[in-house]
This record gives sequence, C-alpha cells and structure tokens, in this order.
Amino acid sequence: MVGMRHKQRERNLTKNSTPVSEQETRGAQPPRPNSKTEEAAKSASRLLGTEVEQDTPPREATETHKLPLGHIRLDPENVRTRYIALAKPTENVLSPDHPDYASNQALIDGLIEFSKKLKTNPVLQHPAVYMEKGHYYTAYGARRFLSLLIAYGPNVGATFKVYKSKPQKLSSMRFAENSQREDLPLSGKVMEFRNAYNETVELLNEEGQKPTLDAIANELQKSSSLVSVYRYAIDTTALYDMVIDGRVTTFNELRAARKAKANTVEEILSVIKQGGEPEKSMKPLKKRASGGRPLRNVSWPKVRDVSVMKKVINGELSRFEWCDDDFESLETLSVKLRECMEVLKGEQDGE
Repeated sequence: MVGMRHKQRERNLTKNSTPVSEQETRGAQPPRPNSKTEEAAKSASRLLGTEVEQDTPPREATETHKLPLGHIRLDPENVRTRYIALAKPTENVLSPDHPDYASNQALIDGLIEFSKKLKTNPVLQHPAVYMEKGHYYTAYGARRFLSLLIAYGPNVGATFKVYKSKPQKLSSMRFAENSQREDLPLSGKVMEFRNAYNETVELLNEEGQKPTLDAIANELQKSSSLVSVYRYAIDTTALYDMVIDGRVTTFNELRAARKAKANTVEEILSVIKQGGEPEKSMKPLKKRASGGRPLRNVSWPKVRDVSVMKKVINGELSRFEWCDDDFESLETLSVKLRECMEVLKGEQDGE
C-alpha cells in the first residue's frame, strides 16, 4: 500500500514538472500590466516633459526649497495674474473704465482675504515654481504665492516645489482649470485658450500627430464643440479684438458669431443685437395664466439622446452663462435648463 502511494506521488511530480523551455513554446503569457498605472505614468511623462517612474505621481517630480518671496516672479503667460504688480499687489493698476477692472479687483480682494487667513493657518499645499534663465516663475498656485507675499512681505521665505524647467502642458492645465471659473471674464478664458491651443499644436507636431480638432479637444479635456468655438474666436481677428476690449462678453455671443460665420465688426454686432442665432430658434415656455398653479419642482426637459445626457453628467451645463435671475424661481430655472438642453442637442446634431 505504501509503495503504491509512493509511485502515485512520483507520477504527479513528473506530470507537473514541465521544463521552462516547453512552457515558453506553449506561449505562456507574462503577467498583465496595470493599464491604469501605465497610463498615469504616460500622462505624467507628457506633463513634465521627462520619463517618470510609474510610482511617481504627476506634478511631484520636483525638489522642495525654501525661497524668499521677493525672488519669485509671475509667469507672464498666466492670464489671471497679468494685471497684478508684485511691488504693490493690493493695488488695482487698471483704470475703472477698463473692461477687466472689476474682475481684477475681485481677484485682489480675494488675495487680501486669503492673506489674512494665512497668518493663522499655514498653506496646505505648497505653490510650485519653475526655473528659467536663473529666475523663478510661478507654475501652479500663483494665488497662494501672492497671498503669502501680501501677508508676510518679500523678505520672508516660504516653501516651494521647484521644477528645473518650465513644465510641459502648463498652459493646457491652466485652461482646463480656469475655463469653468465664473470669476474669470471671457477675455481671460479666450487668452488662456490661445496659449493652450498653441502649446498643444506644438506638442502634437513634435509627437508626429496631426493637430486635428478632436486631437486638440482630447488633449485639453474639453468637448470638440467648445474647442471649435474658442478656436474661431482666436482665428477671427475682429472677434478676438472685440472679446479683449469687452464688446463680446459671453460664451453664447461667441458661439452665435461662429454659427453665423460673422467675421467683421458689423456682422458680429448684428448677431449680438439679435440675441444670437442659437437663442432665436428656442421657443420660450408659455406663460402661465393668471391664477394658475405655480411649479412645485423644476421641470427637467425630456431627453431622447443618451449622448446629450452624457454631456450633462460630464459638466457641460457649467459652461453656460448663469445669473441670479435664472434662480429667481422654479419657472425661470426650468426655462434656463430647457435653453441649455436645446443648445446641447443642437451641438449633438452637428450644428
């Protein structure tokens, strides 16, 4: 009995001891890589312009140094801080009739308020700078840097993350983060897009890819329809100038000018005066008869296209211009939602 068990164990060992070379000839597959980790590493490599180990998260391939606040300069391509004077960061250098005076003052007021908090609460995330020609320029966290400067003055040191050179896709990251900010006027968003667009086209060409609309939209993490509107703005001289000087102030006006293919001042003003073509085709909700029952909840428009709802879930509603009047009542909010959904549906249909 013992001998039979011994022979059975020998047969099992022989059966399971296939040589390595034979396993290779049978096409043994190596362990599957972690695709999410690899993709994160690739994204970090594109962002930082260097090869990044998979365990190194984006934006962390930096050295940490304590630098005097007076040694830091603002990145000249950062649209949000273009009107801030480092010598007097709490003074608005623009005249009151400048189209960006109000938004610049709002930024300064926010910096002053933030600086007061920094005197009792430390910065949770260090701002980042990059080196160029022996100088330090803000990369990320310019608002934190300016608040520290206001709070403590130029001679005090603060901790910064330091890039050895300007990070790639810096303008693209700024546009992705600032394009949805309500406190940034349209002129600032268009200028941010211009920087991001030029940067993306250059990077795509370097990688041997065609800078198509879809490729650029994918790099900027925005919809193709939104990118096409912004690109029309920077490609149309008259429209771009009108945005910068404050005669075109909303994305709806920008989109209407593109749809009408308006490329002269007179044509653009005509489109704006008409309220924009996209809004002309929208039928407002019928007013309720006097004494009718008011709405008890928001009337959400009917949606028959899954792609339109996908846009809503991805945050496309936030790119429309919203004001306090839109939230005055359930009726006005329902009207606004219907208008926005009509625009999204029209874009999906290829307008």
